[in-house]
Amino acid sequence: MVSSHHMLFDLSTSYIIMILIHTYLCTVIDSTRLQRDTASVTMDLLDRFLCTESHRATQARANRKEYQLAAMTCLYIAVKIYEPFELDANLMSRLSRGIHSAEEITSLEYEILVSLQWKLANPTPFQFVNYLLSLLPESAKPVAPLLYENSHFQTELAAGDYAFACIKSSTVAVASILNSMGSALGGVDQSSSAFNECVQYIREISRAFNLDIDSPLVNAVRERLLNAFAKQSGYELSQGVVNVLTQPQDPSSKESSPFEESPQCVAKEAAISLQEYT
Repeated sequence: MVSSHHMLFDLSTSYIIMILIHTYLCTVIDSTRLQRDTASVTMDLLDRFLCTESHRATQARANRKEYQLAAMTCLYIAVKIYEPFELDANLMSRLSRGIHSAEEITSLEYEILVSLQWKLANPTPFQFVNYLLSLLPESAKPVAPLLYENSHFQTELAAGDYAFACIKSSTVAVASILNSMGSALGGVDQSSSAFNECVQYIREISRAFNLDIDSPLVNAVRERLLNAFAKQSGYELSQGVVNVLTQPQDPSSKESSPFEESPQCVAKEAAISLQEYT
């Protein structure tokens, strides 16, 4: 599936609009004390809705005001699903500075739910990070808070980056964790049991997702996340020498990488896009 942002005006304009919308959503979320991952959920709902054949989605792809309405409505839905409280439609209208009425938001809400066939629980990179880091070996627990913080920040940056629109959430999450662990393990003795346990942990992640962490795609994702992290935070996540070799796959095995299914695979096209942006 090609990302909906390809259909909005032209590539450069689409990229700018996505950044502006994400920045706007983060501002709204921070002002209402919502969770930052709610922005990621919102962007996921928005992108999938705009990819549908709904008449309202078609309008949003061609009209910036309708695009903003769709973004606000997706935020309205995301809050209902993931937050412990609900934002009233009238409040959402006020947050839009009166540009969109409560009636417009609730009307589009139903359209989005039907267009997405009520499939609203798509895991975000942030959520994948939480699941994966909960499985950390005991020896890595002392640096767990730092791993969570750095990995979460990278997933937040990815949510507002057009280049990640077609990259799997799990891939973004794994890349974020690899970057965070690469920095955290920089000063660890590579002959120590703690280091070896972390290496084994990374191998298990790679095996669970059938993901080659040394592939051009993962390296491109990691590099872009590292660059974004350095630009936004003001300091770099220095990468230690962590050489993790994935287990070679049996060529006769029926299980193959999802990135090798077709030469027209969107994931491959996205990898090319990432390399162009980096």
